Parts: sequence; C-alpha cells; structure tokens
Amino acid sequence: MKFRAKLVLSHVIVSVVSIIVSIILINYLVRFFFIRIMIGRGISIVIPEAGTKFLNTVRSAILVSGVISTIISVVIALLISRYIIKPVAKMKDFARQISEGDFKARVEKEAEDEIGELADSLNYMAFHLEEIESMRTKLMQNISHDLRTPLASIKGYLEMLQDENFSKEEKEQGIEVIEKELDRLEKMAKDLTKLSSADSKALPLEFEKIDIVKVVKEVFDVFSAKFKEKGLNPMFESTDESLFMLGDAQKIKEIFSNLFDNALKFTNQGFIKVNIEGKKEKIIITVEDSGTGIDKKDLPNVFKRFYKGSNTTDNSGMGIGLSIVKEYVYANKGEIKVESELGKGTKFIVEFPRLPY
Repeated sequence: MKFRAKLVLSHVIVSVVSIIVSIILINYLVRFFFIRIMIGRGISIVIPEAGTKFLNTVRSAILVSGVISTIISVVIALLISRYIIKPVAKMKDFARQISEGDFKARVEKEAEDEIGELADSLNYMAFHLEEIESMRTKLMQNISHDLRTPLASIKGYLEMLQDENFSKEEKEQGIEVIEKELDRLEKMAKDLTKLSSADSKALPLEFEKIDIVKVVKEVFDVFSAKFKEKGLNPMFESTDESLFMLGDAQKIKEIFSNLFDNALKFTNQGFIKVNIEGKKEKIIITVEDSGTGIDKKDLPNVFKRFYKGSNTTDNSGMGIGLSIVKEYVYANKGEIKVESELGKGTKFIVEFPRLPY
C-alpha cells in the first residue's frame, strides 16, 4: 500500500472511531439527561414512545453527520496527502538521480519542518558525494599523470641499457635514474596506503608518553645534512629540554618528516628553523622556512587532497603529503595551521596537548 493510501486510510479510521465513540457517548448522555429533564431525578421508568423516537432521531442525525464528516475527511485527506506527498515524491526522484551518478542534483526545501530538515540532510549528503566523486576523479587523473612520467623514464633507460652504443658510465647513470624513479613510485604507493588507512578510520596508533622535543630533534638531525648540502642554515630551538605529550611517536616523526621535506623542496636559500615552545596546557611547534612561500589564494587549500599550488613546479608528488600530515596531527589530538606569503617563506604551526608532568 502506498503512503498516500495509508494516509487517507488513517483519516478514515480516525473518523469512524470518532463516530462510534460519539454515538455511544451521546446515546448515553442524551438518554440520561432526557430522563432527568422529562421525568425527574431518581426515577426509573420506561421511556415513552415519543421519547424513544426522539432518541432514535438523535442517533440517526449523529450517524448521518458522521458519514458526511467521514466523506469530508477523506476529501480533505486526499488534498492534504497530495501536499505532503509532493516533496516526498521529489525526494524519490532526487534519490534516483543520485543513484544514477548525478551528484549535482539537489532537492528543493519547501518548508521549515521535518520534511525540510530531511531535504537539508539529503542536500548535505549530495554535496559530500559530489566532493568525494570530484576527489576520486582527480585521484585517477593524478595517478595516471604521476605514474606516466616515471614509467616512461624507466622504459627509456631500460632500452638504453640494452643498446650497446652507450658507454658503461652512461648505463650506470641510467641504473641510478631507474632506482630513483622506483623509489618515487614506492613513495606514491606508501602515501596512498597511509591516506587509505586514515580514510577508513583504521589508522593504527600506539599512544604513549613521549618527549616531543627528543622526537622532533631526531627527525631534524636526519634532515640537517640535506639542509646543509643545499646551502641552507638549519636552526633548532626549544624553550625546554623536555616536553611530554601523549601520542604515537612514529606518526609524530612522519608528520615532521613531511614538513621538513616540504621545506627542503621549496627553499633554495636562507634557513629552515624549528621552534618548540611549552605552554601551560599545550606544546607549540613551529616549522619555518625562507622559501618560495605560498600564494594567498592557495592557502585555504594546502591541506586538501591532491591539491598542488599554483607556484608548484615539482611533479614528484601527488599533492597528498600535507593532507596526510593533517590526518596524523588530528589523530594525535593536535591542530595544525599555516602562515605564508609568496616569496617570503612559510610557517607551519602544530599544537599538541601537553601532559601536566
């Protein structure tokens, strides 16, 4: 049975029940008051024929009015149900559009009631489905593009290795390039695995009490040689020798490995500086560089997946490094924000809750 039919039937049932109850109550009350008015109190007699006819007339009138009321209620129910069913029918069409892949579809909100709230919820769902579909499409495009370059490079150098006209030194250089491209492909696969784990909420975390100064310093020391090799000045500062927090040490290391690698990639001269400051209830870690900076229009999007800034010329990544950083920071109960100006460097600020001891 369709919803509209159920709605009309419910009106009919309510009307019929109301009529039956009315007949029973009115029959009793009319008879009771008729006797009191016509005969008197406390007297038990047989009602005369005229009185009986009067009561029957009252019953008939109630029955006729009840039938008329039922017919009217059915008509009203049909009209009201049409008004109620209209937005539901639109939602049914909307759901069909979504199931067919039209994620730009939206349902019109017609009233500020429960149906209107449902329309808002469905539109919110459609918006996020559209966003997910957009990310999926962009992912496919990025993977296709980012895989094509290293694969073409590997194929070209493999052909060179088979050609006897190339010298031993040239072939050794080719092998080095192939190894670098394979490392690049491996990094892409690992990044996608990390992002997939974060998406599925199955991110493995091992929380423990850690000294964040020690953990970040270990990662910074690994990158210091690379900074100096590029002619950059590495600086590490901390207000305390030790600052403790509850977190996953491995994920913390990956956060700052990504931030340091990012700073190294976009800084050609000047410095890369880390500052760790202990507040009463939190720890603030700043990673600052004097690199190319980020365009103002790109700042709101730096943590979005597969997003590459307008000043990015390096195609070695898929644009998911900072989105992984954000997921890992949040997983460790922290927050991250970025400040930057094009041509004047970038500053990433990470905050974690501090343990009181």
